[in-house]
Amino acid sequence: MNLDDIKKYSQTIGEELSGIISISVITADDGMVVDYFSTDQNIDNQLAASFQVEVLRQITRGLNYIDNLENKEILNLNFSLEEQTHFVFLSGSKDLIVHIVADSKETNVGMVNIFHKKNKQLLG
Repeated sequence: MNLDDIKKYSQTIGEELSGIISISVITADDGMVVDYFSTDQNIDNQLAASFQVEVLRQITRGLNYIDNLENKEILNLNFSLEEQTHFVFLSGSKDLIVHIVADSKETNVGMVNIFHKKNKQLLG
């Protein structure tokens, strides 16, 4: 895990995409936040982001009970609220989870996915 590369990932996406509220990079093992980027100093989503580890674990467990989905990997999760869209990505090495919070009205879902794919090698 290269912390400089992780910070570059967060900063690149946070600065190049409009409507990004925050980006948290979390260890998959223990939910520790290793990097946090926010466009608004009044918002701190770090604690909420650490719970994404448990969300991924529970969804993965649930998939094991659906025919033909056992042993499948979750590539990403997206969920939308009225004002926000949340993106959860697993790094290629599966040791990091990225939680991106974006303004639903300002951020294009496709662009977030494209920027993540373009920069995910920085996560390891």
